Amino acid sequence: MKKDFWKQYAQYAGVYQVGEVLNGNIGYVSYYTHDGLDATMNYPLFFTLKSVFNYKQSMYNIRTTYLNEAGAFSDMDALGVFIDNHDNPRFLSITNSIPLFKSALTFVIFSQGIPIIYYGSE
Repeated sequence: MKKDFWKQYAQYAGVYQVGEVLNGNIGYVSYYTHDGLDATMNYPLFFTLKSVFNYKQSMYNIRTTYLNEAGAFSDMDALGVFIDNHDNPRFLSITNSIPLFKSALTFVIFSQGIPIIYYGSE
């Protein structure tokens, strides 16, 4: 949907809105929060978490993502943080490790942003 739609929608609906922009590029995703949506699902962080927890990449990648997002999003506390959803392969279908899955969920719950736990993950 065009960005202008969300600005008008927000004016008339009067509700907090979180959009889903399925893209890992911080600049592309944050564009929708500038004078449009209140927030988005934090897909850039999702892809980082996937690389860290599913593919055992360095946890410094999380810090790097947060530092890059800080300059792009006006309110990082409003972003939806998640590890599973209906648009991507589920965590456990990639890495069949309950301890890693629990670690990723713990990160989602206690990290900056609004934790979003997809049904079935609990």
